[in-house]
Formats: sequence, C-alpha cells, structure tokens
Amino acid sequence: MLWARVVAGTVMTILASGVALVGVASASAASASQPVTAAVEGPLACDDLLSPGILADVAARGFVPTENATPLFPAEGRQCWWADPNALRGQAFAVGYIELTPEQAAAEGERLLATGRFARVDIDGTNADVAEGADVIYRAIPAEFTNMAEEVDPSFRFHYADGYWFFVYDPTAQLEEGVEQLQAVYNWGDVLAADLQSNVLAAFVAEPAVVEEETEFEPIPAPTPDGFSATTPSTLSGLRTAAEVDFGPAAVGGCIAAALVLVALIGLPGRLVDSALSARYDEWGGMLRPVFRPLRMRMRALARAVENLPTVVVVGGGVVLAALFAAVVEPDFGLNGGSVRLLLSLVGAFLIENVAGLVVLAWWLGRRGAPARLRLRLGSLLVVLVTALASRVAGFDPGFVFGLVFGLAFVGEMSARRDGNGDTPSRRDVDQALGEATWLLIAGVTSWLVYSVAVGLAFGTTGGMIGLLVVELFAGLAVGCLAALFLVLLPLPGLIGATLWAHSRIRWAIAEAVAIGVFLFIVLPLPASWTTVDTPFALWVAMFAIYAVLAVALWAVLTYTPSRWIAARTRPEVPGPSASEALNSDARS
Repeated sequence: MLWARVVAGTVMTILASGVALVGVASASAASASQPVTAAVEGPLACDDLLSPGILADVAARGFVPTENATPLFPAEGRQCWWADPNALRGQAFAVGYIELTPEQAAAEGERLLATGRFARVDIDGTNADVAEGADVIYRAIPAEFTNMAEEVDPSFRFHYADGYWFFVYDPTAQLEEGVEQLQAVYNWGDVLAADLQSNVLAAFVAEPAVVEEETEFEPIPAPTPDGFSATTPSTLSGLRTAAEVDFGPAAVGGCIAAALVLVALIGLPGRLVDSALSARYDEWGGMLRPVFRPLRMRMRALARAVENLPTVVVVGGGVVLAALFAAVVEPDFGLNGGSVRLLLSLVGAFLIENVAGLVVLAWWLGRRGAPARLRLRLGSLLVVLVTALASRVAGFDPGFVFGLVFGLAFVGEMSARRDGNGDTPSRRDVDQALGEATWLLIAGVTSWLVYSVAVGLAFGTTGGMIGLLVVELFAGLAVGCLAALFLVLLPLPGLIGATLWAHSRIRWAIAEAVAIGVFLFIVLPLPASWTTVDTPFALWVAMFAIYAVLAVALWAVLTYTPSRWIAARTRPEVPGPSASEALNSDARS
C-alpha cells in the first residue's frame, strides 16, 4: 500500500534528518493569540473533520477509513486516514489537528525547516522569504521530490491558525510528477486545509474566526480511464523487485515445498490419465475422432491460411494481437495515453520473448540437423486473452500475462512417432522442448533483474513516458516468460510439457518444479504466515487443485466407461490419416 510506504519512508527520513515536509500556515494576525476555550470536549470524529461534500467525493473514489499515523505530526494529535485498497500501489488520504500554543507551533515549524527539505512560503505560495508574523505554510520543496518511497510526499502540508496546528495529506499529489504539476496540485491542498480549519474551529472555538473569502470547493473527479496517463504506472509495475524479495531460508524453502506439492497435484493425476488413455486409446479414439474431425479440419485450414501469409504480417499481426489481448489486464485500459504506452511495452516484450528467443532456438536446432521455423499458435492468442481477463477479475498484482504465442514447427517429416503404449518423441522434439523451457527461464529471470535495477534507479519516475515504457517492458517480459513457463510445461497435448512427460517423467517433474518455484518466488509471493493466506495465492492453489480433480475425474471416465457403451456410439471412420498421424498432427497444430 502506498500509504504504508510513505509512513515507512518518513520514519527513516526523520531519523536521518532528511525529511521534506509540505505544510500550510494560514494564520491571521490573531494567530499569535492564546487558544480560545473549547466549545466541545473530546476529539472530533473523522467524519466531522471535513465537509460532507468532500467526504462523499472521497468515498466515491474508493477511499475507506483505515488505521495509520505519520510521525510528522505530534503523536497526541488527532489523525484520520482513509485508503483506497484497490489502487495500483495504494493511495492514502489524511487530515489532522492538535491544539498548540504559538511557541509550540513555532517549534514544530522549526523542526521541519531544520531538515533542509522545507520552504516557508506566504499564503499565496509565491515568496520564499516570509516576514516575521506573516501567514505562512510549510511545504516540501518540489524540486527535491524524486522518489516517493525515499522522500516525503509533497502532498504533506501544515499550518497554524487560532491555536490549532493542522495537517493535510492530499492523495491527488501522489499521481503527479514534476515541479509544474506539483504546483498545480497545491490548489486542491488549499481547499482541504481551509475546509479542515473551518470545521475544527467551528466545533472548538467559541467565536470562530471570520473567513474573508470562502474557497469554492471543487469535488475530486471519480477515476476514469482518461486518468491513466502515459506516465501512470500500470498493473505490471506491481511486480516486486529483487530488493523486495525475501531470500531467506524460510522463503526459499517455502517456495521449494510449495512447488513440490503443486507438481504432485499435476503429475500424479496426469499419470493416471496417461495410463488410462494408453490402455484404451483405440476405443476412445475411434469414437471421438469422427466427432472432432470437422473442427480439426477447419483449424488446419485456418492455420494453413495464416502460414501462407507473408512472415512479417504473421509475426507483426500475432505480436500486436497478443499485446492487445494482454493489455486487458490493466483495469484502466482504454482510449488514453497510458494504454498506448502499456501496449508499446507489451509489444516489445512479446517480440523479445517470442521472436528473438525462438529465432535463436531455431538456429540452434538447425545446427543440430533439425531445421525449424516460427509458427503462430492461434490457440495461444485465446489463452492470452482468457488469462488477462481472469487476472483482472481476480485482482492479481502484478497482472497475469501469458507471453508465449509463437512456437517452432520442424521442416520436413513428422517429428514424433507413436508406438502401442503412447507417444515416443524424437530427439529433436525433446531438444525443442528443453530449449523453449530454458529460454523462458533465462529470459524471465534476466528481465526481472533488469527491471529491479531500473526501478532502483527510479528510471520509471525520472525518465518520463520513455522510462516507464522501458521499465514495464521488462516487467511484462518477466511476468510473461515465467507465467508461460509453468503453463507450457503442463503435460497436456500440444504443449512442450507433454513431450517431456512422454520422454521422461523425472525430467518433466524437475522442469515443472523449477518453473513453479521460480514463479512463486518472483511473481507470486508466498504468505508470511499460513494463517493469513492472501487471495492471489489461494486462487493459484485452487487452480492446481481443480486441475487435479478434473484429471482424476477424466481418469475415472476413461477407465470405467463400459466398452459396449463406447462401441455403440462409435461411427465408421472415413478414410483419412492413420490414428498415429492424426494424433501427431493434432499435437503439433
């Protein structure tokens, strides 16, 4: 959550005497007077600190009351915080007040100024040198704002009026970058500060100060896709960096243990299905092949039509479509600058993952006497869209992107043979499977490390749109490779996992365990305690459990369905490819 990061950052900065505060002092000439006798007793409720109109707009943006406190404000003061739990990085909103004497308020101001990251400016925010006794605000120096995780957010502001020290934490400043944008945000902070002061003084001061000119309130606009600008981070920026990952023995051991359990959930039911299918392949194949033959023929015709197109059209169209489908993972995706930038990041990630990597792999296979070429996997485009939609519905952060939409097709004769007990993949099939898996692993981990370095250098913050585009390109590449790796290693027909499964159960188990372990370690953090399992991790475990249940159910159907029932529903098969040829063709399509 962003508010938690801000609080942590402010604590560290205070200890290092490097905090930058934003404050407001809108006191009149009477601000030097002693506090007036309070009209009510006890602290005000949070809902009484701001006007109903402001609270309604805050609620419309998704903010809910939360427990939090900033050490920048006296601990005995009244603080009220709201947070948006559904925001990308989390957003916080806060106001507070405390009754102080002028001497105490002056000491608070000096404490802030002593850090060297504050400017005392007059009430209109134009003069850096303020005459003694003038109305002042305490505000962070905008030029110092480079990294919100390390420096005080410029939306903090403080001021003293009629015996009370006020502070406001403005959420709109969290979405802005640069000096010019920050200066524009201060206008909204002035509105909040004036509203807070008016409500507190009306409740506690017997004769509230007369406000010469009431500031007109402008509601916070509800979030819309138009708010997703070219410099606004997308859900891909939710990927943890290497600095945020726990490399301790408990975390690593937890990932290994979870990976072994999940591999068992896949492998054991898969072994049951494989044995049942091998034992009754001819029976089930004779019944199902005529049923699915029309669909297979249409898919083959479509695949041939795509293959006859120019290579640049196939590659370019496939990459753009995949990036467009994957971009659905961003809740604010639409007709805006942020969506264009996200789409460009994903196009770059898909080009590197699919084209660059597989071209090198095809060259390597050709050197080993197995020439191969790129092939667009039409079904994978649907997988990209489905996984992106599922990630968006489930609220995964970072968004789940399936990045592999191209594969390799061998030139010449069939690459796999079938005997009476199942598939016997050729050596080059195994080389291809191991090569694709190795590429996805290396590309995923390497791009994650590059992403971590870029985030550590604040490249996405200081580099503007181009910087954020590059950062999220590597984030998308890391998520796409590591998410695709464990999925394509599932022992299902048409996936490289089926090839490794048929070649060696042990090799498959090792490869899948590594893929799942790395995915859990980098993309999907394990819960700190098994008594507090978070929703994303629980959903992933549920997905594997559902796979296991369906596999066991399929095994039961394949094993216990009476032969006479199958024979009664088997239609005579028209002349065509042999059973082994049909199976192999299906697997390679």
